[in-house]
Amino acid sequence: MIEEEKYIKISEEWSRMHMITGETRITGIFGFPVEHSLSPAMHNAAYREMGLNYCYVPFSVTKEHLSAAVNSIKALNLAGVNVTSPHKEGVLKHLDKIAPEASFLEAVNTIVNEAGILTGYNTDYLGYVEGIRKDAAAPEIKGGRITILGGGGAARAVAYGLAAAGAGEILFIVRNPGKLAYWLDKFKKRFPETEVAACSFEEKKEIGCHLKKTTILTNALPVSLVDSRGKWLVDFSSLNKGAFISDLRYAADAAELVEWGKAAGYRVQNGLPMLLEQGILSFELFTGKTPPREVMEEALKNRI
Repeated sequence: MIEEEKYIKISEEWSRMHMITGETRITGIFGFPVEHSLSPAMHNAAYREMGLNYCYVPFSVTKEHLSAAVNSIKALNLAGVNVTSPHKEGVLKHLDKIAPEASFLEAVNTIVNEAGILTGYNTDYLGYVEGIRKDAAAPEIKGGRITILGGGGAARAVAYGLAAAGAGEILFIVRNPGKLAYWLDKFKKRFPETEVAACSFEEKKEIGCHLKKTTILTNALPVSLVDSRGKWLVDFSSLNKGAFISDLRYAADAAELVEWGKAAGYRVQNGLPMLLEQGILSFELFTGKTPPREVMEEALKNRI
């Protein structure tokens, strides 16, 4: 009987804390696919801990419905949303205002609704650097030689954050370097002290030479680095033995680079630290309050 009463009391408390009312502020995340996202877990955990009448919901949004989805932020009076692949770039044209860093990066990962005005922000670049710095095996960023796989919004945010922190040299490895040329010109003007270039995955000799001196290797590609035949997209055999390996992905079935790095004796980090740090910054933009870091971090760990 005592156990039953205890269960009822816990259930009532849980219901009270999770009650959705007409005053509940809704936040969420737009992406496709989005079912795997851990953002709802960490944001909702922080809302509960702080007693905030907010709720964070994942929204599966395809490219053809992106415009309607963004308009719905106003129509439904959402407090704001995070934006993930494949919409970080496409969403810009649907916003009323764009913060300077997001405009430069040409990528938005956070939208805030302020009295019907939608403003796009980018918290990825700060989140990435903070995630690196808080790692127990953190590498030295200042003067570092960086190799980044990919050239999309996440890759550009990584480069921006590292250059702002004093990185000395950055190489993007992409499928079509020509598509990145215009943005690289802007980047060089913004960070004249950081050498930056791009090459294709086919330029194996140049990649091999750069890997030998790389201090931070970051994968910003959302796809597997190993094909169906077991062949790697990039040959990492020449990678500097003292390099720090970072992969922005965090799912267990997308850990081939991190697992390879561990087995080879490298310092490694998956995408959870960046997810946490950018999430903290987004939370502050949504609510104007600083969330409990340890609660959000624990929520992420419990979902992995």
